Order: sequence, then C-alpha cells, then structure tokens
Amino acid sequence: MIALPRRLNRFLRAQEGNVVVETALITPFILLILFGAIDIVRYLQVQDSVVRAVNTTADAIARQNDITSTQIAAFLNHAAATVDPDSTGGSAEITVASVHKDGSNAAKIAWRRDQTGGTQAYQGECQRVGAEGEAPVLPDGFTLEDDDTVIVAEACYTFVPAFLVSRAVFNLDFIPLDIYGRAILPARFGALTILEP
Repeated sequence: MIALPRRLNRFLRAQEGNVVVETALITPFILLILFGAIDIVRYLQVQDSVVRAVNTTADAIARQNDITSTQIAAFLNHAAATVDPDSTGGSAEITVASVHKDGSNAAKIAWRRDQTGGTQAYQGECQRVGAEGEAPVLPDGFTLEDDDTVIVAEACYTFVPAFLVSRAVFNLDFIPLDIYGRAILPARFGALTILEP
C-alpha cells in the first residue's frame, strides 16, 4: 500500500511520453495548415494565370486587321491550356466578343466566339458581357464613343483543391471555386466587327 503513492507520484513526474503525446496532438493541425497553404498558393497562381490569359487573348485578337472563327478558336484554346498547365482537374472556359458602337446607335455585340469557334458561348458565369446581337453588359462607367470597337475576353476556371482537407475550407465559400477574369481592349488596326470566312 505504501508503494502505490510512490508509484503514482513517479508516474505524474515522468516526462518520457510527453513528446509523443504532443506530437500526436499537433500533427493534424500542422498538416491542415501545410495542405491548405499549398492549395491557396495554387489558387492564387491559377487566378493570376486567368488574368494573364484574358489579357493576352484580348490583346492578340485586338491587334488583327481581320480574323476568322478558326483563328479565334486557336487563340482561345491556347490561352485555356496556359491557365492550368499542370492539369490539376479544373476546367477553363474562355470566350471573346467584339463590341461595336455604330454612330449614334447603342453599342451591340457584333460577334462572340467560344473555344470551338462557335457562337454558343459558355452560359455560366463567364458570359457576363452578353450574347451576339445583344446590348453588351460592360463595367459601370465604361462607355464607347461613336464607331469604337472593343474586344472583350472572358474566362472562367473551376478550381479543384488537391487535398481533401482543403476542399472543406474552399466549400465553405471562404475562397470561391470559380475564378473569373475579363479584359477589355480597343481594336487597334481594324473594326473587327465582321469575321472573315
């Protein structure tokens, strides 16, 4: 009976297993922070790629004297491939439109093309400017002068977190899964209101 209090006292002062217990308690939090940080860095890289893709696409198309639907599809498919070159499971949808204001008439979307070269553009969050033949939805305060033409490139990328723990954080709307980018540049050398055959 006298040995029991001594053993209990020695057990309470022993520190051999503390490191194992502390490691077991802290490891899940460290892994959560590590995997979350990796996915947040990936998210920021893809977001930057979306912005660069729409800027480059709008600039490349705006520099043309004339252009065909096939050439537009080639530009858009190349831009979509650069958004996520690691192919981490997300999908990029890129569209481009020509918006023209003819004299005193209201601005109208002269043409709009998607990655297939077709007029049926992606109908989700990427189609904010509108459809071919309609009045464009442009940013507040953005106006076109008579006979002005602008090229509007839009991209949507659905981001897929790589780690299961990150998916829970992303799905809480802490970070949106759909990344949107838009670039509006003036047509430089021609009106670009009609596509060549």
